[in-house]
Amino acid sequence: HGLNNCLSSALIAAFGDAGINHNNVVQAAYAYVKMMKKLKEDVGHDGLKDIHKCIMERMNTDKAWKDEAKWHNRKNFEETMTKWMAAIEEGDEEKLHVMLNENYKNVPDPVFSRWTSVIKTLKVFIKNWTSIYFLAVTVKQSTLKQKSSLLASYANSLIGHMNTRPSQEKYNILLDGDNTEQKEIPPTLYAQGQWILAIGASFFERHFGFMMHYDAKFGKDSYGHVARLYPERVYAMHRDLKKLAEGGWKEDPNFAAYRKTVAKFPEAADGFNDEIIDGGRAFFANAERVFFDNFKSQFTKHVASCVRIPNPPPKVAPNTARLLPYMIGGHPDLAREFASWLFAAEEHGGDVDACDDGGVYDGFQHQFGKKEIVLDHNEGDLPPIKIKTDECMEYLTNGVNPFEILKIPLIAENKTLLWRIATVPHNATAVDIFDDKTWAVGHDGSKHDFVTLLDEVHKRIAPHCTHGQGVENHVQAAGFVRKTNVGEERGSHRGTANSYISRRFNMISVLKLKAKKSTKEEKDRIQRVWGSTRITYFSDFVDKFARSVEEAAKNMDEVKRNELYAFIGSEQS
Repeated sequence: HGLNNCLSSALIAAFGDAGINHNNVVQAAYAYVKMMKKLKEDVGHDGLKDIHKCIMERMNTDKAWKDEAKWHNRKNFEETMTKWMAAIEEGDEEKLHVMLNENYKNVPDPVFSRWTSVIKTLKVFIKNWTSIYFLAVTVKQSTLKQKSSLLASYANSLIGHMNTRPSQEKYNILLDGDNTEQKEIPPTLYAQGQWILAIGASFFERHFGFMMHYDAKFGKDSYGHVARLYPERVYAMHRDLKKLAEGGWKEDPNFAAYRKTVAKFPEAADGFNDEIIDGGRAFFANAERVFFDNFKSQFTKHVASCVRIPNPPPKVAPNTARLLPYMIGGHPDLAREFASWLFAAEEHGGDVDACDDGGVYDGFQHQFGKKEIVLDHNEGDLPPIKIKTDECMEYLTNGVNPFEILKIPLIAENKTLLWRIATVPHNATAVDIFDDKTWAVGHDGSKHDFVTLLDEVHKRIAPHCTHGQGVENHVQAAGFVRKTNVGEERGSHRGTANSYISRRFNMISVLKLKAKKSTKEEKDRIQRVWGSTRITYFSDFVDKFARSVEEAAKNMDEVKRNELYAFIGSEQS
């Protein structure tokens, strides 16, 4: 929720909140989703398809519509018609079908508190801006005699939002003093949508995807269990955000479309304060500044603070209660730098005054190793994230007292192994606790056993989630297994059985079916196994599971097995 709060808070600060009587691109997108849902409810899937075809044909042949489309949003109109005409000339019915249906299928309500829903909806809304606009016009014209209808109210609201642009009297938007023909001024909310999508493409989507993803070391059923990598990822987010906020977005290709659109907006006419008028250049310049100021503030409060707080005030939880020590399970080079920092503090800390005259921790002076590394965060084909170890560690340890960190059990109980990690020379391969081939350390080249430390990572760090979706899923399962009003004991045992069988089967069956497909597109479409295939797979799975249970029972001591059965059925269990 922390990173999501950063985005929602920054967008509200820059463009205003969503809801009744608010006019911004998120509220416009909300009206669009509601209109599409109601329209689909009234005319059905085939009816919507026919309406889209009629709109496409009229946009191509009706001069009045063409002129309005070019005035309303020339760039999007030309892009839309180019795509449609190309698909028609190619005779590609499938491609045309996708184009006609993509602006209403599986589009979520854009709600700030619902993860990624705003960006997902805006991708469709901005891409199909012109066709959605004329769909709303068509709905309005067909419901003129039904002014009180819900569908008409959605269409009217959407058209009003999409027609928002700078007003003529407040901006210098005439070609000359006597000519009343307006220059091409893009819709204000279209530019807002482009800004949000650019933020998503350049920063938000990738980092948010990491927070939701699974840890490759723990398997595909570990969604959200990436806390061991969280500190180093926080630094990567901080660095990327800082670069954008300091002007990097002006060179970022993801913002190219936004920059071109805003360049077409006018300057304010004399006597008007452009910063408070929706639509002018200065309005967007102010919105850009407000967005980044707010995002950075929320990032520090909700995201970075989970890792460390420089010199936490007395009534704030200390850094010993935060996630910085989880670095021992992260990237091997960063784990070495973290352990080296703690080792140096313990070795030399008694002779170092690390506080200023006011008694505030002023930083233990330590020189970190300089090395460029690639973060292995299981992100598929995305470009690698490269960071410098010294810059990362200086950010993460800024204002953190190592002498306090040394006292926490995770560190204090594992110093022997941590110091072995710390003392590996920088020109040698760092210890990776997940790879025993790197465990040969020490001056004598002997191989040390880091299993104890690896167990600590699994027991103390791995269970810590960056989100609670897995927990929520199990809570829902708890309700499912007790639908027949069974008691707590039987419900608990059913939950265990459900986890052992159903959850494992769902995952294994999907992998099994994907293995039979030849292309990536076919594999990606499979999310669940259905029908007779599911029955066949489940029968095979249960047979195999039953055999494994029988084998395990045979290998158990009969007395212990009976004791286990008795325990499971007891009140103590």
